[in-house]
Amino acid sequence: MIKETQAEIYSLIMNYNQAITDVEIESDRKKLLEEEFLRKFEKIKNEVILPVMKEVGNYLEANGQSALIGDHFENRAIFLNIFPGRINHHAHPSISFIGSESDQKISIHTKSFMPQGCGEEKYLGEFELKDLTKEFVEKKIVNLIKESFNRDWKSNL
Repeated sequence: MIKETQAEIYSLIMNYNQAITDVEIESDRKKLLEEEFLRKFEKIKNEVILPVMKEVGNYLEANGQSALIGDHFENRAIFLNIFPGRINHHAHPSISFIGSESDQKISIHTKSFMPQGCGEEKYLGEFELKDLTKEFVEKKIVNLIKESFNRDWKSNL
């Protein structure tokens, strides 16, 4: 092989190796950021969201309703299901806070409860971890309760 051909091939191989190294470095950096996000979300879930859900759930139960708190999506989400008392419906209000490590955001989803037993599902948007204060979480849950309980029940029983 002539030297120019060898030099050209060598340059191509070096550029390729550098590109692969850059991709691996970026992939490792992204993985670390995602793991850090999940650790922070876990902390917010345990220190902010869960205590608010428990407090609201206890209050609901003290007033004749039922509540269930749980997590899903491999611990990437926490939800509150509310089971209104005195009416048997399979549909029930719920709110979920779902962490997306790739987007570094928390999405909030709700399902309200209607007199006919069905519910309206809503996507409330994506939020930064810093947005998830106790007041913010409580407001989102109270809004769901308003949407679900503040209905014309007399005409639908």
